[in-house]
Order: sequence, then C-alpha cells, then structure tokens
Amino acid sequence: AADSPAALDRAAQSQTAVADTAGMGTTSPAYAFGGAPPTVQQVDTDPTTVDGALTECETVNRQPVRRLLVRFDTAMFDPAGDSTAGDVTNPDGWLLVRPGADASFSTTGCDGPSGDDEAVAIASVTYDDATATAVIDANRALEGDLYRLFACGTGPSFLRDLGDNPLDGDGDGVGGDDFLRGFRSDPDNQLANGHFDCGLDGWLPTSTLPQEITYAPEDDVDSSADSGSVAVENLSTSTFFSIDQCVATIAERDYELRAAIRMTTSAIGVLTGRGCENFSGPNCTGDSIGGLLRIAVLRPNSSDWASIGLAFPTFTGTVSTRCIIDFDPANGVAFDARIDRVELLTGNRVFEDDFESGDTGAWFTVIVQP
Repeated sequence: AADSPAALDRAAQSQTAVADTAGMGTTSPAYAFGGAPPTVQQVDTDPTTVDGALTECETVNRQPVRRLLVRFDTAMFDPAGDSTAGDVTNPDGWLLVRPGADASFSTTGCDGPSGDDEAVAIASVTYDDATATAVIDANRALEGDLYRLFACGTGPSFLRDLGDNPLDGDGDGVGGDDFLRGFRSDPDNQLANGHFDCGLDGWLPTSTLPQEITYAPEDDVDSSADSGSVAVENLSTSTFFSIDQCVATIAERDYELRAAIRMTTSAIGVLTGRGCENFSGPNCTGDSIGGLLRIAVLRPNSSDWASIGLAFPTFTGTVSTRCIIDFDPANGVAFDARIDRVELLTGNRVFEDDFESGDTGAWFTVIVQP
C-alpha cells in the first residue's frame, strides 16, 4: 500500500512503472504529486471484453461480468486496509447501481442510489499500484440488466491521488466530480447489442432507403428511458426490410432466436420473418449447411409488443450462424414497426419445426444424414 499523502514530499517524488495487469495495458502513467487531478483512463471487465475495453453504453454479451477494472492515469491513494476515507480500495468510494421496476436510471452520482434504483453490493476492491488499476468485485456474476458504475470524486470517501487531488470524473481538468460508466450485462445472449440501448451497432440493416431503418431512442419494450429499439418504416413502397447479424456458434447444439416486435400503424398484410442459417466457415462464410425460417402476420395498429421465437439446431460442421428479423409488406404497403430485445440463446429444446406432424415446410434446407 502507498503512504498517506501527508507523508510524501510532493515536490521531489515522481516515478514511472511498467507492468501488465489483467489486460488493462502495459505501461502505467508517471506518478505526479500536487499536479493535475487524477482521471479514469480505461474501464474493462473480467473476463475482458472482446476489444479489451468497456466503453460507454457497451453491452457485454456471451460472457458473465464478475469484476470491473478501472485504470487511472496516475497512482491513487492506497493506505493499508480498505476503510480509510479516500482509499481507492474502500468500497465506499464506489457505487454500482441497476434500475428498478421502471427500468430507467435516476441515479446520477455517488449520492445515490436515487428513485427506485438498486445498489449492487461491492464485495471488495483491490488495487495494483504498478498499473494504477482498481478491481471492483461484486463476488458474483452480474445478472442481465443495465448498470451504472460510479468512481466517486465527491462525498466523504472521494477517491484521490498521492497528491491528495480529488478525482476528476468528467475529465475537464478540475477535480471533485464523479466518474460514470454505463453498460449492460447480457451474459446469455450470443448476439451483440440485442437491446439497442444506444444505437444499431453490430447489426446490418437492409432497406431501399437508409432512413427506413433507424434507431428509436424513445421506444423501448421495457419502457426504459435508457434504451431504445429499431424503427422500420416503409417510405419507398419497398417489399423487404431486415436486420441481421452473424455470430460464432457451436456445431450440434440447440439454439433459440427471440425478439419483440410491434406495429405502430394500421397497415394490413405485413409479414414478419425470423430465420437463422448455419455456415461452415467463420463470419458466415463457406458453405450454407442448413437453417430455419418462420413467417407470421403482424397484428396492425397495436400498442402491445409481441414476442416471436425460433428454435433450431446447428448441424455438424457449423462454425457460424446468421440470424435475421425481416418484414415483407404486401404490395409495398406503408407501415411502421419496431424491433427490440433480440436474443440468441443456447438451450436443449426440441426445435419448433412441426416434425411431429411430418411437416418440413418451415425448413428452407433439409439435410438427411445416413
């Protein structure tokens, strides 16, 4: 642990350390005393995210979030123990919250939780001085939900550096404010950004005009003010609209595609399809080796969200799978629809293909193995 700020000669001491901690980089910043306030340089999860950083509004999918890693740009105050005010390992200097029943955040700082937001207990915080990295441990995997992590630059336990400078949470050069990182944990979903919290990243939209498939921040299946959905609107008398995503999958396993959809206009005769196609190569390359497609008629002018699903298997040799949600308006009729909460889950269900009755009409490719 570091000495207390009062015991340091702020004018004379500085050093630079090089190390590697939990994927958070290779070089620590110079230790500066009595200078600029400390800032958060990077946030990540343990296990680490695909790109090695947890950015604002990012969804962590395909894996649980057990710990959060926060790297500062300078060494932080870390006396012995974890109960001293301002100690980077004091859990009181951190706040982790999730929204309550209203699915929307009210908490904006370390004076929370506010409204019906729920505080998530922080079991411990550890700190690696060599890389100026704090590890926030909830001692369990976070459930699928939205979260906000605050590193406190305010309050009695505000985080500080070795020069006693308070955390500059908003990075404006002036210390004394909280740092916020919002994210979603979606551990069971194989699809990236399936809740469309901040945009359509990770999805490939297909429409005649680019403005026919857009992000709708004001419309969410959970009525969350902190999430949105996909808006699909026929502006060109087109007859096909879709969003799709390719993901790595495991051969000979059962999967289920789920989504929530809603029609917001009175258009009649709009079909919606959901389908998944398996491929022999990565990134949906190589040979197509089977898939399943189901079609349904949308109920017009409904304020209610409807759930759709598709259970299917991956066959021997499957490496990746492309899943699609599409709309087929009869005769190019104008319509306005929403898509949200798209999930691809693994499971052991029998696929829904009417094989029990001998009907294989739902399949667009049938493979018979000896």
